[in-house]
Amino acid sequence: MKRAALFAYFLVVSFTGTAQSHEFRFFPVKDLSWVYQGVVGKVGNHFFLINRLTQGGLDLFIYDTVSQTGNKRFYTFPRQISSILVFERSIVFAGVTANAEQGVSYHFIELDENGNEVRRLQDSLRMSPQMNVLASPDKKNVLYFQYFKRGPDSAFIQAAIIGNDGLVKKNLAYTFKHDKERDDEPETFLDNNGNTHIVVYDKYNNYRLSTDLTINTIPFAEELMTSETFSLQKTKLKTMQIFQNKSCNCLQAQGMYADGSLKTVRGMYTISFPIARRNEIRQRYSAFTPGMIKDFKKGFAASDGGIANALYLQEMISTDSGTYAIFKLNSELVQMQEKRIRANRPWVDFAPQAMVTSRANNWNSPKMIYLKIGRDQNIAWHSIKGQDVFRFTEARYNRVYVSGDESELLTTMSLADKADEPQPVLLTIRNGEQLIEKLPEKFLTLSPLQLLSKQLYGSVYVNDRTKEGGLLLVVSK
Repeated sequence: MKRAALFAYFLVVSFTGTAQSHEFRFFPVKDLSWVYQGVVGKVGNHFFLINRLTQGGLDLFIYDTVSQTGNKRFYTFPRQISSILVFERSIVFAGVTANAEQGVSYHFIELDENGNEVRRLQDSLRMSPQMNVLASPDKKNVLYFQYFKRGPDSAFIQAAIIGNDGLVKKNLAYTFKHDKERDDEPETFLDNNGNTHIVVYDKYNNYRLSTDLTINTIPFAEELMTSETFSLQKTKLKTMQIFQNKSCNCLQAQGMYADGSLKTVRGMYTISFPIARRNEIRQRYSAFTPGMIKDFKKGFAASDGGIANALYLQEMISTDSGTYAIFKLNSELVQMQEKRIRANRPWVDFAPQAMVTSRANNWNSPKMIYLKIGRDQNIAWHSIKGQDVFRFTEARYNRVYVSGDESELLTTMSLADKADEPQPVLLTIRNGEQLIEKLPEKFLTLSPLQLLSKQLYGSVYVNDRTKEGGLLLVVSK
């Protein structure tokens, strides 16, 4: 079916005098359900949009940006989609359902760029439907896993590695040390070689001054699990995310660390360890400088330690040039309002009727904090952007979505214009320098921004006033 002609909008902007630009390409789409709709991948010139609200099937809309046509496609498939893998010429959806044998059935469907089925598989796993799922960085394998407690000081992992052909490559069943009172939940990672890593470390706020870090590795080609424990003296790890670093052929655990005695957040850490265990790790701690803390505190009445501990690490994005860390810093006022919302108290009890309840330049306004950890594991730069806060009934305009690659970090958010109405913008950060570009329409609700290929991002938009929407592509130049 023919769609409306392409509406392309772009504007040229600058970073400290250097001409740069993004192009916003709007592809209007009719008769599309916007609830939980989002871009899941790009295959050739075809973009796959999914409606996660549809009951009992896989509901897709496949849009061709060259012919400007799209088609709705529906496939019999489990509602619970566990993973999506995008390849050069196909896209794979995997899902799970409970079966009568006290386990689950996993379902696998591969589609070409036109939505035609390439293959469909189904098999059983000895797990519950509440399993966890993660893919290797290269998307060649998917790990289905779950943990069970085995007494006060050990845990058990039951897992299966499934290849991108839908076939089970290896089943896992291993016991490892885990103190349910002292240790945090295990961090799990599947590397590109098919090796499974289970990292156990002390809870951030337990009584101990130091951290025991245990790395359990289950090699893909072997049956024996290796376990090694390292002591991080007078240091506590508050958060952890694991990435695979291609340049050193190693794994890197990264996150926030704190002083062991006071439990005050000090900065960011990187712990590198080889994929093939050799009883060694490399630690690098990059502290927040007094100047950084001073910047974080602007607009807040709080101590340095109070500000550092209030930082919420929203996500981390790993690239070939380093890692981005994205933080949210909320004021006590916003937190109080959220507690009242959770208690089901009416918004009118504590907020004015204006669409905007707080502007970015107000005292105690929330802010986004971005920083880049370079390849040398030092903090290369930090950047801060205050947020306008819209009232509870307009909370969709408070959503912030972040994506990026090795050269830039992009954020979609809404700022309040002079009329206190939501103006969607694209915030770009390159080397710590910010640029704000306005989208051509107000009152837009956007789905999460996704990196589809180099310098190409995708989202789904809908105008809340006109109810028109479609596919939004953001092209970096």
